[in-house]
Amino acid sequence: MLWDLPFVAVFSRLNASETSTAFGADYSIGSHLVQTGRPCRGRWQPTPADRSLGRRLEGDAMNLGQAIQSGFQKYANGSGRASRSEYWYWLLFSTLIQVAADLVTGAQSMLSIVVTLALLLPSVAVGIRRLHDIDRLGWFMLLWLIPIIGWIVLIYWACGKGTTGENRFGPDPLAVTSESPVAVNS
Repeated sequence: MLWDLPFVAVFSRLNASETSTAFGADYSIGSHLVQTGRPCRGRWQPTPADRSLGRRLEGDAMNLGQAIQSGFQKYANGSGRASRSEYWYWLLFSTLIQVAADLVTGAQSMLSIVVTLALLLPSVAVGIRRLHDIDRLGWFMLLWLIPIIGWIVLIYWACGKGTTGENRFGPDPLAVTSESPVAVNS
C-alpha cells in the first residue's frame, strides 16, 4: 500500500536481529520485513494469500466481486450495515447490468423489465444497510421519492464515512473480523 512506503524506507535499514518497542510491544521488525517485504508496525499484516481467500480486513474496502456476492447473499436483508465500497460497487454492478439488458434487447423488453425487478430488492436492501452505516433509519430511502432535493441528500449521505465502531444497527463493516489473526509476535 502507498502508506507503507515511509515505513519500508525506515525499517529496511534494520537488521533481522533488531527489535523495536516503538509500537508498544517487542516485535522483530527486521525479520518480519525480510519474510514479508513490509514492516510489522505492531499488528498483524495481511498477506496476498489472505486477500485471495476473500477475507475482508480492517479498513479494507470490498471489491466488486465481494459486493456482488454480498448483495445477493443479503438479497432482502435490510438489517446490518454496508460500507461505502459495498454500496457503490453494488450500484455500479446494478447499473451496468441494467444498461447491458437495455442495449441488448431494448428498454421496454421483457428481459429489461425482469432484470430491473430482480435487482430492485437487493438494491433497496443495500441502500438501507448503507443508511444504517451512517446511523440513519432505512426509512430515509423514501427520500428517493422527492426529486432532486431527496436525491442530493441521499447521495451526500452515501458518500460519507460510516460510523466508526458499533452503532445501533450492528458492528462496523470495516472492523477486524474474528477469523483474522490478531498480531504477529516474533
